[in-house]
Amino acid sequence: MEALSHSQTRAREAEKAAKQAFTEKEHILNLFFRQASQLFAYKQWFQLLQLETLYIQIKNNEKSISSLLPESFHELITNVETTGRARRRPPRGKESSEGNPDMISQVN
Repeated sequence: MEALSHSQTRAREAEKAAKQAFTEKEHILNLFFRQASQLFAYKQWFQLLQLETLYIQIKNNEKSISSLLPESFHELITNVETTGRARRRPPRGKESSEGNPDMISQVN
């Protein structure tokens, strides 16, 4: 009888510990998602501030537009100016000549 009583006590304690672990896990997940959403909001806010700054600089003509844009835009603008259209890069990892007229003419 005493062994049964100890067994039931251990089972209740284990149940209590499992419930507490579940509650703590839920609390941690809530904190994690709250921080993730705040981080996303701050990131969006930062991007908005960057756009506002760019707009004000362009509006006030403090700098030329090309000096405000990232380097990748300079390459795109140069390609458009020299060829009259933007060059498209072939998809990475595709070795086939399907859909690429330059590759077809080289193969034939």
